[in-house]
Amino acid sequence: QPNISKLTALYGGYDLPMTTTSLFFSNGALDPWHGGGFLQQFFPDSPNQFCFMPNGAHHLDLRAPNDADPQDVVKCRQAEESAIRSWLTNFYSSRSNASRIERDLDERG
Repeated sequence: QPNISKLTALYGGYDLPMTTTSLFFSNGALDPWHGGGFLQQFFPDSPNQFCFMPNGAHHLDLRAPNDADPQDVVKCRQAEESAIRSWLTNFYSSRSNASRIERDLDERG
């Protein structure tokens, strides 16, 4: 029998945005699952980042860019990339390898 409360116990359920860091929550209004997503308005003190795309659908921001992408999806992708670059830079700089990660990120585009 599945344990339906195990994930909540392991990861904090709806407290997740307040109990962990380095997460990016993206939600699109056209996604039928967005009602179960995490929105910044409910977690104003969270150390994580949030992006709501009125014209976004399920995982659209995680797909390859397309000229037909809505502008809010493009902006969310840019924010996601910026957040990930920042996390990686912070991680490596704390280990005195900032120049290496910056070089690697620049080479990847």
